[in-house]
Formats: sequence, structure tokens, C-alpha cells
Amino acid sequence: MVWRLFVVLVKNVHKKLILHGVSEVLRVLGVSGVSGVSVAYEQELKEKLYSALKSKAKINDLSEKLVDKYNEREKKFENKASQLIASSTKVRSQLIFERKSHSKSQRELEVKYTAKIQSLKSEIKTLKRKMTLVQKASSADKVQILSLETKIRKLEESLRLELERANEDRNSKEYTIECMEKGIEVIHEITSQEIDALYST
Repeated sequence: MVWRLFVVLVKNVHKKLILHGVSEVLRVLGVSGVSGVSVAYEQELKEKLYSALKSKAKINDLSEKLVDKYNEREKKFENKASQLIASSTKVRSQLIFERKSHSKSQRELEVKYTAKIQSLKSEIKTLKRKMTLVQKASSADKVQILSLETKIRKLEESLRLELERANEDRNSKEYTIECMEKGIEVIHEITSQEIDALYST
């Protein structure tokens, strides 16, 4: 900031020195005071020199503004890129955690449901064997047969529900991971679009 003020001050002083010393410049060049050179011509040269100086000052001002604009845009780009990278890194870390958690949960669910399903299958098998024995022993004992059939149906229904729960738990985890993967894809797409927008401005 101090350097910029110094540069502006030097330019202003330089401009004043040139404006006030135009006559001296013309004299050094051998134009001022030379016979045959009219005052009007000397004034015209002064005006042209002043006009050239103004044009140079405008160019310098425009150049400074362009540099400031570029620096500002570069800073915005760096900040936006940092935010997007941080966001993407966070989502990736979460995805890795979810995948590890999913693998662990999957193993735990397999152990849990496998044991439970095997137990239900064993009970169903035992009840069917009992029902067969009862049918052979006495075809008249319908009550016990119906009771066993009811128990078998209940166990089979429990087995079906356990299988559905196992599938739902697995699908839920897989859906969560799928959503996170899609989220990363969206973040990459948005990142590319915003970077392109920053470069195009």
C-alpha cells in the first residue's frame, strides 16, 4: 500500500515537472525561441506533449486496475479451490469410514443372521419330524398335528422375516455408500464448473 502511494506521488510530481518544463524541453530541443517558429506552433507542441502524458497516465492507471482485478480474481480462485478441495476430502474420508463400517457391519450381520436362521431351520426340521411321528403313531390325534403345523408356520414366517431384515440392512448400507459416491461425483462436477467460471471471468 505504501509503495503504491509512493509510485502515485512520483508520477504526479513527474507530470508537474514535465508540464511546467515544457518550454525548457522545447528550448533544449532547439524549438523554443528559434526564429520562424511561431508561438502558436510552440503551444501546439505543448498541447501534444500534455496529451501524450495524459494518455500515458491513463494507460498506467488501466494497467494497475487490470493487475488489481487479476490479483483479486486469483485470490478468489485460490479460496474457492481450497474450500472445494476441503469439502471433497471430507466426503472422501466419510466414504472410506462408511465402507469400513459397512464391511464390519456386514460381517457382524452375517454371523448374527446365519446363527439365527440356522437355529430356525433346525427347529422347523425338528417339528416336522415330530409331526411325522405323531401322524404315524395316531392319525386320530389331529389337535397335536395342527399345533405342530401352526408352530412350523410361525417359525417359517420368522425365518422369512429374518431373511428380509438381513437383506434390508445390507441394502441400506449399500444405498448409503452409493449416495456418498454420487455426492463425490456431483462435487467434482460443481468444482469443474466453478473453476471454469472463475477462469472465464
